[in-house]
Amino acid sequence: MNLKVKLENLSKKIYFVRLPKKRMGAGCLLFNQEKQLLILKPIYRDCWLLPGGVIEQNESPRQACIREVKEETGIECESPKLVCVDYANNPQKKLESVQFIFLAETVKDSTNIIVPKKEISAYQFCELNTAISMLGIHSQRRLQSLMPYLNNEQSIIYLENGQSM
Repeated sequence: MNLKVKLENLSKKIYFVRLPKKRMGAGCLLFNQEKQLLILKPIYRDCWLLPGGVIEQNESPRQACIREVKEETGIECESPKLVCVDYANNPQKKLESVQFIFLAETVKDSTNIIVPKKEISAYQFCELNTAISMLGIHSQRRLQSLMPYLNNEQSIIYLENGQSM
């Protein structure tokens, strides 16, 4: 390999190393037959969260949603539907992320929920407005913006920092 080719390859590597790194997460809306939303209380946060988490390398947002729901609740979420994409930016912390929110099929009352005790201290189904008040600010904004679209079969909502654009 000649020097020119080596320099071109090095330039490509430097280019890719310098690309921005955005974090991605996938969350899931799981409602029971009474239209109550499932929320989780992680041991590492003060607020409640939706089931979900970080999208791993070479994993699609949908695959991450299915995996995280299974890991955090024991529920097999077979065909979640994408309902929201939210770009979140926190310039003070120099963080940005893209959050994908999916809607799962209704959880039957007979479903046995199993949470990992090392990660989740509690779970509960509650009315949507109550759940929103218990979630962190980013999830609150996201769900408040998403609420009008939840019953619309065709809509996917795009948000920035939890607000409609």
